[in-house]
Amino acid sequence: MVALRIAQEKKPHTIAENHILPSCNDIVHCILGDCAEKNSPLCLSRTTQSNAELQIWQMTLSSSCAQLLVFARCIKDGDFKEEFLFCHCLETTTKGEDVFQQVSDYFGRMRLSWKNVSACTTDGTPAMLGIHSGFRARVKTVNPVSKHNHCTIHRYALAS
Repeated sequence: MVALRIAQEKKPHTIAENHILPSCNDIVHCILGDCAEKNSPLCLSRTTQSNAELQIWQMTLSSSCAQLLVFARCIKDGDFKEEFLFCHCLETTTKGEDVFQQVSDYFGRMRLSWKNVSACTTDGTPAMLGIHSGFRARVKTVNPVSKHNHCTIHRYALAS
């Protein structure tokens, strides 16, 4: 929810790392005391190397502003973690190739590997699911064993 608010305000994701995370840690420390050091539930590290499931969201906020939001869900230290990776404007088109390129560029900058992606969760649009140039097809070329899931939240929205 915090990542969504940051994206809606068109602020950089570093706000969470620099301001919100320390504030939340202070709140948790005030409530839990010394237990907070051992049981910190907050993690925004962008260098997770374990197997992860990517959640890809593409939102069009206005007629000329498409945002790409990417989250990762992984197991770290025996516990599930869900981390906001990045938000980026898609300035030209919202094709699967464009989404794949943005995620690949981010992986390159952060020294992450597609081999660590066990699954991707997206909506059901042709740009994401296209068998030739969709996001899913592009991911399969770099990691053939990765799975693809349809976003549960998007299914719920379609059903309602």
